[in-house]
Amino acid sequence: MLSGHASGHAENLDVIREQGIGKVVIQMRDPRAAALSLVHYYEKLGSGSGLAGGQFSTIKKDFLRFVLWNNSWLKARDAGDIDIHVVRHEDLARDETAFMASIYDFLGLSLKDYPLVFPEKTVATHFRTGRTDEWKEVLDAETQAAMADVMRDIPCGY
Repeated sequence: MLSGHASGHAENLDVIREQGIGKVVIQMRDPRAAALSLVHYYEKLGSGSGLAGGQFSTIKKDFLRFVLWNNSWLKARDAGDIDIHVVRHEDLARDETAFMASIYDFLGLSLKDYPLVFPEKTVATHFRTGRTDEWKEVLDAETQAAMADVMRDIPCGY
């Protein structure tokens, strides 16, 4: 099992093929939520000034990066030569068991043979609320409209 933030671009796909990796699970997140979460993460680390401190402009840059990341994996999945299962962060937040069951099914695993055990949610594992739609309240209407335009032009699963 591999884990990381690599995109679905040609070089990375070549490595997957060369290593004989048969199945890939990609977890996507709404780019608007991912960009906002990243601002909060930087703020937590002390390396960002948050939305009030002028970091609002970085949301737009990070948003585009996340749109392109999602798009690269959707294109790789649709090309069909690598077996890619796309799951969404929002589904994980809504129903952890169903989310994991879809991955188990894709990998040919049985919940009976490998029962799920979820850790307790604490500040150590979940430093924020876990809301998937906070961006709707934080981003102004103009920014939301501009992001919707980008997402119409560049398919990203949302």
